Order: sequence, then structure tokens, then C-alpha cells
Amino acid sequence: MKIKVGVLTVSDRASSGEYSDRSGPAVVSALKDLFKADLHGDIHTNVVPDVTGQIQRVIIRWVHEEKLDLIFTTGGTGFTSRDVTPEAVSTLFTRSAQSIATALLVGSLQITPMAALSRAVAGMIEQTLVVTLPGSVKGATECIQILAKPLPHALAQIKGVNDGKHAVHHHHSHGSCGGGHHHHHHHSHGGKAETGVVGRDRKSQYPMLQMADALKLLEECTPSLPPVKIHLTQTGFEELMGRILSEDVVALQPFPPFRASIKDGYAVKSAGGAGEFPVQGVFCAGTDPSSLTLQDGKIIRVSTGSAVPDGADAVVQVEDTELLEADKETDTELRVRILKQPTAGQDIRPIGCDMEVGQVVLEKGTVLGSAEIGLLCALGYKEVNVYKQPTVAILSTGDELVPELSGTAAAATPAGKIFDSNRQTLLQQAKVLGCKIVDLGIASDNEAAIREKIEQGFTNADMVITSGGVSMGELDLIKPILLKLGAEIHFGRVSMKPGKPTTFATLDYKSKGSGGEATKKVFFGLPGNPVSALVCLFVFGVPSIRKLMSHPQRELSKIKTKNTVALRRDPERVEYHRVVMNWSEVDNCFHSSSTGLQASHRLISLRSATGLAILQPGTELIPAGSMVDTLLIA
Repeated sequence: MKIKVGVLTVSDRASSGEYSDRSGPAVVSALKDLFKADLHGDIHTNVVPDVTGQIQRVIIRWVHEEKLDLIFTTGGTGFTSRDVTPEAVSTLFTRSAQSIATALLVGSLQITPMAALSRAVAGMIEQTLVVTLPGSVKGATECIQILAKPLPHALAQIKGVNDGKHAVHHHHSHGSCGGGHHHHHHHSHGGKAETGVVGRDRKSQYPMLQMADALKLLEECTPSLPPVKIHLTQTGFEELMGRILSEDVVALQPFPPFRASIKDGYAVKSAGGAGEFPVQGVFCAGTDPSSLTLQDGKIIRVSTGSAVPDGADAVVQVEDTELLEADKETDTELRVRILKQPTAGQDIRPIGCDMEVGQVVLEKGTVLGSAEIGLLCALGYKEVNVYKQPTVAILSTGDELVPELSGTAAAATPAGKIFDSNRQTLLQQAKVLGCKIVDLGIASDNEAAIREKIEQGFTNADMVITSGGVSMGELDLIKPILLKLGAEIHFGRVSMKPGKPTTFATLDYKSKGSGGEATKKVFFGLPGNPVSALVCLFVFGVPSIRKLMSHPQRELSKIKTKNTVALRRDPERVEYHRVVMNWSEVDNCFHSSSTGLQASHRLISLRSATGLAILQPGTELIPAGSMVDTLLIA
């Protein structure tokens, strides 16, 4: 029986070169002594830091590409915050082999009580046995010796070898604490283990994260997209709304670029005071201010926004004048009386009074709206640098789904089926958030079909969002697919209601056939219940999308509202309760009214909702009239 083996050293310092790896080579040497001629080729080795994703990527590659039979890790099994090897590895297990971990603990405790500080785990990833060892040379090699007898038998069972040499027959009794209770077994361990529904895990392998920790991971792990240049053509202007400036915008010329009249009236010399004056000429908007110089003892008619002619130092509004003489045939004013004494500078906007040359008018990180786009036009900009607009691909999964109706007439669904509502709900909300969208359609509960769609999404988008397939059913395939793709799953459960099984992952993805570098992609696996999916998009998708586009405000705006009825809380999880908000003139604050039954499948509970009231865990009712934090969703 030939076996292929790998040894993975997990150590921040060894991976950085701060010190040379000693435990990995020691384990390799011990395994060579143990298996000798049974080894198939050289033992694979690698060194990674104490980072979950990097640990998982090496193991996944060894399992799926190198087809190794046995993998040992060494290091990262202690109790410090950086010791993540047991969690990183056990997440990948398709079957547990806890008896091996127990054997390591029992055997090691016979050597030293300090063995209790090593959190060994063991299990199967498909047909590969994976065992974690402590990081010390002594501890790791002692563990190899403890497993020297059972390990070859375990590998023989995994590989289906049953030639008498490796068949194991047991006849044993297990004493119970009640006494006299014996089980008699006579069995061969070369058979196939139970899989599918019967063999599935009954508890999630993913730790339950608190909301603050999950949101922190979003901020840390979501990348920011690079800047792009937008040319301010008609098409370019249409692309600018909601985009984020990637650099400061400065005034390249003063604004206004000339002295401008604030009123319709007459340009005068203030020293001339009030009295009767002949009208020298007319300045309309667009007239060159140097085309006519005001002479002493005369006035020039001006329009709001027009240039003030050279020689004038004030403007008198038309309301403070009286027409004395005019030529009606040519509609020309000839003489006008100024009724009030003007002062120098009156009703004139000086050059650069709004914006001086070199002044920062729009700062980096500004969200461009209609006013900001207007400023760009006023400043004469022909192009501007903004952060790339995120592209989001959205996929619905489930054998029960049929496409939404394309016509206007309602129709009944086939037996056991429902119309897909999640995809359009999420697609339209992604548009509102300022994203380009890719509709990946519906995938059946088939690993190959879902994986193909997810890879299509990673090829064409910056973020992929799926709904369904993230819970504990035998057809919940999203997390295993992500791991096989080499993604790092940052969380797979969150202490929230609705949306507990929400999954967030990132992946350095290189499109098939692409000669370019891998780019970091973002993935959200949302629950299949419609309310859960949309609530989780508001709570998690919004801050992640805004990080992609470098939006200065990551999360939705939050205000205090007064609830109109008593609200029941979940005893353990934060609940996002759908509410309608209305301003109260009496209380001088927003009131929030529940939309009714809050079941996660009940999409109608989001109809007309304008907020998500954040209810902290507890066993007591929140009394009516309490002030509650509320996210604005409309």
C-alpha cells in the first residue's frame, strides 16, 4: 500500500523567516521512519503563517490537486489568539476522526501533563486523513510514535485495502458508569461510512460571531476597488451620480472669473452719488467686460449675472431707479434717475469670491450628487478620477425555484415549486446602492451547477451574492464549494435574527484562460428566506459594497425612534425588526411601527418598511414608547 503524505508547518515566525522551521523536518523524518517503502514519492511540505485562509488553501490544494492520503499540520494548536489551526482544519472536515485526537491526548498525557495545552483535532476531507500536531519538535514526534500502530490501519481502511494485513477485528466491552452494561462488537473497519443525510453534521462547524465582530471582518477583508478616469461627455455625466472621488478637485480658475452683477440694474461710479444720468450702453449676460468702459457721469444697464463693465464700482438695483427718458421705437432707455446713494462694491460679486484658484472645492472621498456634478461643470473640468463602480453578480439556488413571470398575468406554480423572488429583490437593491449588476439566474441544488455559476460570477463581477444553500441541510452546498475554490470563509454564522447562517468569504480569483493576475473577490452567501436575504443585504452587503467603492460612510444611517407597541426580543440574538417610521410633531421624534409578524419567510413584512429596529437580546419585552436604534432602509 503506497501512501502520499504532506506536512504543513503553521508558524508566523517560521513563515516570515524570523527563525528556521524545525518541527516540520522532524515530523517528515519520523514519518519516513514509520512508513519507509510505503511512501509514494517525496513528502510534500509547506510553511504558512497562523492565518486561517492560508492554512486552508494549502490543505485544499493537497487534497484536491495532489490527492494526498495523509496530512499532518504542526503548530498553532495552543490557546493564544493566533492559534487557529484546529478551527481552520476542522471547518474542512467531511467526517470526524475524533478517536485519533483522543488517542493523541491520552498518549501525550502519559508523557507530560502539559499535553493538555495542545488542542488536537483529526478528521477526513473526502479520502484524506488530516491530523493536527503541536508545534514543538518533541511534542510532534512523540505524537507520531503514539499513532505508529493505528495509523497504517486507518489508512488501509480509507484506501479500501482488506488483504488480511490491515484488517482489524475487535472484540471489546465498554463499561458504563451504571455498571454491568457491555456492548460486544465483531466488525471489520474496511467498509464505507455513512454519508448524506444520515452522516451529515448535526452542529455547525462555524463559530457564532457577534455582530460587531462580523462587521469588523467586513471592513478588514473587503478590498477597495482602484480609481478610474471618467471623461465628462454626456455618457460620462450619467455614470457620475453616486460615484466617489478618488482625488481632490481644485479650482483651475477663479469663480466667478469676472466681476459679476448680483442684480438687474445699472453699473455706476459710486462717487457720482444719486441723481440723473444718461445711459451709456447695455451689458447683457455674456458681454466682455472690457468691451465698454464706463465714463464719468454716465451709467450702463446690466443684467443679473452679467459682467460689470470696467470703470464701474457699484450696481444699483432697478427698484431704486426711475426712468426719465426713452426711445420707444428702439425700446432704448436714454436717461435714468438713481434714487439712492450707492456704495463701492454694492451688488457686485468680486472675481474668485466663490472659488479661488487652487482652492480644494471637492475633497477626495466626496460622494458625487447633482450639486457636485454641477460644480465640476462650473469649473470647466473635462475628466475626473473616481473609484471604480462595483459590479455585483446575484444567483438564486434551489430545486424548488422557477423563474419569475415575464408577462402580466398571474399564474399558479407547479406542485412543490415557488417563483424566485430573491434574485430580483437583490438585483434591484444592488442597483439602488450604485452597482452594476450581473444576473446569474437560478441554479439547482447541484454542486457542479452552483460552482459553475459562482465561477461565472467571479469572472464577471467584483462581488457574488447567492441566496439559499448556506444552512445545515444535505443540499446546502455553498460553503463546501467555496472551500474547494480556495476561498477564505471569514464567517459562516452570525448571532442575528433573521440571517444566522449568513456566510462571508473572499477569494483571490484568476479567470480561466486569463493571463492576468488574480484579483480579490468578495462573496456573500445569504439565507434563502426572502426577508433574511434582503435584511442581510442591508446589514452586511451595504457596508461591503461601500468599502468596494470607498464610500466614506460604510453602514446605513442610524437614528433613534420611539416604538409604538411593546416588542418581544430574541433571548440570544440581535433582531432586525421591520418597521414603518413617521415623524411625530407631538414627541418631536420619529415613531416606528412594526410591520407585523416578523417570520423570515414573510416578504410582506418588508412591504413599505422604512427602517430596521435593532432589538438587543433579552428576555423582557421592550415597552412601548422606548427609544430604539433604527437603520434607515428607505
